[in-house]
Amino acid sequence: MRRASAAVALLVVAARLTAAPPERTRDITPADYASVNAIGEIALSPDGKQVAYTLATWDKKSDKRATDLWVVDTDGTGKPRQLTKDRANDRHPKWGADGKAIYVVANRGAKPRTLDAIEALLPPPNGRAVVRPFRVVN
Repeated sequence: MRRASAAVALLVVAARLTAAPPERTRDITPADYASVNAIGEIALSPDGKQVAYTLATWDKKSDKRATDLWVVDTDGTGKPRQLTKDRANDRHPKWGADGKAIYVVANRGAKPRTLDAIEALLPPPNGRAVVRPFRVVN
């Protein structure tokens, strides 16, 4: 009985793999690329209850992709919360040991090649993180 079940499962998987892909209705355009949001880096909170991640989105005005910091509960009950909105290319999220802050490297300095780190304090009051920048590289 076990072998028969395994054989049926294998046939179902094989049938799905060999099925024809859906017919394309149009060609892919650069605008399609710009419409795709991409999760970059992720960091699990020390207690395992939240995940911080960077989300890259396309900005039509500046015609470039930039990343912001987001956080979501790992149990799937809460909605993702955007912590930063200044499109400073947040990256490398790391949680503080107590789980009350997330640190990222970002381009928030006045000089184009200056890197800053920010501390996003949680829980965010009024839905926005308290962001405290501090210089790490000049």
